[in-house]
Amino acid sequence: MLAIIVDKEQKKKDIALGTKALILKDGINNITIAQIAKAANIGKGTVYEYFKNKDEVVFELVEILMQEHNERKRNNSHYM
Repeated sequence: MLAIIVDKEQKKKDIALGTKALILKDGINNITIAQIAKAANIGKGTVYEYFKNKDEVVFELVEILMQEHNERKRNNSHYM
């Protein structure tokens, strides 16, 4: 049996991105770690392997979205 190798940075990103729809629907204050876990198709304990709390998940999501925005901005600046 082969060991499954997990890309921890990608997993962290996947968890954070999985919360985006929840936040847009219910707001940051109204979501739980259990909902985050369900959205990411993982167990609650797995969320805590990557994040200390809900705020860290939200900050990770904001960081990802900012990086994506900046990348799009850089790519579009070549056409201006």
